[in-house]
Amino acid sequence: MDGKKSFILYCDIGQHLELLSNEDAGLLFKGIVHYADTGELPELPPMAAMAFSFIRAQVDRDQEKWNTTREKRRAAGKSGGLKSGESRQRSNEAKEANASNPKQNEADEADNVNVTVPVTGNVPVTVINNREKADKPPRPRFTPPSENDAIAYFCEQGSSAAEAKSFLNYYAAIGWKVGGRATMKNWQAAAQNWIHRAGQYSHPQTKQVAAEPATDTISRAAERLASGNFSNLEDAFL
Repeated sequence: MDGKKSFILYCDIGQHLELLSNEDAGLLFKGIVHYADTGELPELPPMAAMAFSFIRAQVDRDQEKWNTTREKRRAAGKSGGLKSGESRQRSNEAKEANASNPKQNEADEADNVNVTVPVTGNVPVTVINNREKADKPPRPRFTPPSENDAIAYFCEQGSSAAEAKSFLNYYAAIGWKVGGRATMKNWQAAAQNWIHRAGQYSHPQTKQVAAEPATDTISRAAERLASGNFSNLEDAFL
């Protein structure tokens, strides 16, 4: 039946065979095989025909079950073939898209270049050369001014060499820190503040506030330095 090359015989047919003679049992068995193979009803003696009617029902159920399973497998195979074809088509389209834009691929490769640099201990280090990061200049480290540069700047701003030296001595003593914590970034800006404060001290704007003698100011600054208090030391000169 429909290309099927086998069928199942169940042990419970034995109860039917016991009621038949050996000749009728042989004819029944041959009739079952013929029906399972061709689907044609065999010609059997009455007793064998009755037994066949019970066995035939089981053969038909098995055949129907086999047909259902075959159709499901056929549908699954067809669906899998379609999905596989679609997957191959998408893969080919992606390859064609990449191949059609070689300039973009070359640009991407130029942006990121992996370079292996040996270091102490023979440990390879991978360095990524990014053009965008390379275009950004590194932040310059702060370098204290020389005495000549400081004097020249103070004189340009209308101050004096003595103020420039005081400025250098003060910030050198506190490690060129601003507020006692942060490292100075622009000594010219700090010099502008120094000159401005020195001008306020030399030319008080109000008569109600009496000017403090210079000796008291120096003494107060010396006491702070001796005690190790470098924070806001510039306030001692106000």
